[in-house]
Amino acid sequence: MDTPEDAVVEECLNYIETVQVFSFLDKKLDDSQIEHEIEKDLELKPPKTKCNPDFIIHRDELTDILEHKASLPNNEEYVLEEITDCYNKYNTVMFNKVECQPNLIFLYPKKKEYLIKKIQNQIPKGIQLCYFNLGDQEIDFQKDVKVVHPELANVLKYSPYPYARHNYSKHKFIKAEPHQVYTAFQVNLILRSFQDISTVNQPSYIVKKDDVLSVMNTYYPPWINENLMQINSGRLNHALEFLDKIEAIEWDREKGEITVFKEKGRKSGDILKNYAKKWCKIQAKKKQSKSRKKIEHVEPSQKNVQTSLSDIFK
Repeated sequence: MDTPEDAVVEECLNYIETVQVFSFLDKKLDDSQIEHEIEKDLELKPPKTKCNPDFIIHRDELTDILEHKASLPNNEEYVLEEITDCYNKYNTVMFNKVECQPNLIFLYPKKKEYLIKKIQNQIPKGIQLCYFNLGDQEIDFQKDVKVVHPELANVLKYSPYPYARHNYSKHKFIKAEPHQVYTAFQVNLILRSFQDISTVNQPSYIVKKDDVLSVMNTYYPPWINENLMQINSGRLNHALEFLDKIEAIEWDREKGEITVFKEKGRKSGDILKNYAKKWCKIQAKKKQSKSRKKIEHVEPSQKNVQTSLSDIFK
């Protein structure tokens, strides 16, 4: 049985896989001159309800929506529920103030194909299922998927494609929020890069938070759109809060300074797993603390008072 920290690690790995699939599709669609946008805010029906599908494909009008799932449950009923929810959510959307009913493409991991086959006859007819398989050296897509946009059909048709993860090394985040452990892991890598030969014999060194943010945005520039930073102050703060709690750093919020402890964070060969374990311990303590406070604030029940016969007949 998977442990809680295993679930956290899996969520982090699913996030980076999502980033990698998005990065590949973004480049492939650009190369094919297919107009598209990633995680763009759209209005659903009823109006004023926002959504941001993973990919929208458009020409003069919205033609296709691609919704990607890095993982799916191991239960076919839950898988069917996710697919049906996707269909119901994106069946009718507003694009450029025009009501559209785009073709829906549901991207799912090929390893879950056996579950899809079990529920094939129950899936809404208005949604197309397309598996993907991201390997170490290539990425493959299901080739017989019906799509409205002809160039998009060709993108799927001619897979598998060579794939090299290092080509997308500057892409670490998308608009969707990652797990706190994932962001902390990426921030830790940058914090370690500030160490130099002048501090090699010291147990710690100090960096400015603004410098960390600047370096991260240099290493990981905007890629989904030019106005969407991969790391903003909020994401950095969230990561620093966690690293501070596990004593990998000491964060002085008033001064904007971060003391990085060199021996911390290097004790474990698997930093991600180590972070996940510590995160789970913090959450467990929070849960215990809330339970204790809840018990302390419960009104005492009315005590059973023995009544004497003399009291009854007063």
